Amino acid sequence: MLATLPGIPTEELILDAFLALLRERGYDGATTRAVAAEAGVNEVTIFRRFGDKASLARAAMGRVDATPLLDAYQPRIDPSSPVRAAEGILRCLLFVRETLLARPEAVLPPPHPELAKPATATARATRGLLERTLSEARLQLRPEVDLRSAAVALQALVCMTVLWQAGPGPRLSVREWDRLIENVLRPLIKAG
Repeated sequence: MLATLPGIPTEELILDAFLALLRERGYDGATTRAVAAEAGVNEVTIFRRFGDKASLARAAMGRVDATPLLDAYQPRIDPSSPVRAAEGILRCLLFVRETLLARPEAVLPPPHPELAKPATATARATRGLLERTLSEARLQLRPEVDLRSAAVALQALVCMTVLWQAGPGPRLSVREWDRLIENVLRPLIKAG
């Protein structure tokens, strides 16, 4: 029960409870009654604050939407050398990974069609950020690298990192994930 945590606003308790139950039981199992019990509030409080379960779900998913952070990130790639360009791309990929690891619900397939918008927006924002990053590094990328294809491949790797860490997938250390990302970058960069 989350209500034992002092100083947390009621809305936060409710949203946290909903997200926890969503992960454990799915959308249908995250009933307003179960959310109320988990948050330590009366079910009427949920309806007063959010109106209905669909509005509660949208508010909760809005909290995990990574789009604003991804859109605001400035890659600032230094294309003066292959090493510096690679370092900048890696910095961006690590930022994306950490941002999505903090919000795995933004990457996971939506448990209900009502909740698809944040996941779709996050996917678009991730690909857009990676395309911008690769575009800034263009001078140090191999000429045959297609920016869109490379961005999608890097996005897939980062998203798999998040999915595997959030679910039953392979458990790799942060350093092992870092090495995987570095190794995937290597063929994109000009030899220097």
